[in-house]
Amino acid sequence: MKLIQTILQIAVLYGFYLTGEWLQMTFGLMIPGSIIGMGIFFSMLVTGLFPTRWFEEGTQMLLSHMPLMFLPVTVGVLNYYQFFKGKAFY
Repeated sequence: MKLIQTILQIAVLYGFYLTGEWLQMTFGLMIPGSIIGMGIFFSMLVTGLFPTRWFEEGTQMLLSHMPLMFLPVTVGVLNYYQFFKGKAFY
């Protein structure tokens, strides 16, 4: 039952993302759709339409796997080491 609840929570989060993408494409907004979806989700949490406890399991699972999602990007940046060399802020 907990697995189904977690999958449903992630599906709702993905629905907010898709809604933001749809709004961005429909109205030709300059803000990325993912940011719009996050803003909609945040406004729903602040107004109390969706309690935070409804999303605890799904968000914890996504956050625990976040380092794996950034691993390919990190490896890709290492391919361009010479480009980034010396460009750091001191």
